[in-house]
Amino acid sequence: MNIKKIVFSGIVTGAVGTGLGLVMLALAPVPYTGKPYQNLERTYVVIGGIAGLLIGSSQETIRQLKKQRDQEEAIADQLRQAKNNFMQLNPDQAHRIKHVEQDLR
Repeated sequence: MNIKKIVFSGIVTGAVGTGLGLVMLALAPVPYTGKPYQNLERTYVVIGGIAGLLIGSSQETIRQLKKQRDQEEAIADQLRQAKNNFMQLNPDQAHRIKHVEQDLR
């Protein structure tokens, strides 16, 4: 996995989340003046940034794992195809290969 891509994706989406937190402040100002609501603006920005960081990093990690899995499946398919081609070309040796495969299981 490419850690640089994961970190970059997390930072970019964290910035987007921070921007969304600022937009929330502009669209929904807090009408209350009590002590618990005094730092609510900063809380919106921090929560938006952290959520963006987590979502972006997770999404990029999943994307890279899927790409890796697809590559591994392609290699496995190529190996299966090569084995089938070999067995068709050499039917007398196919019996021995099947016997070895059964012993390995």
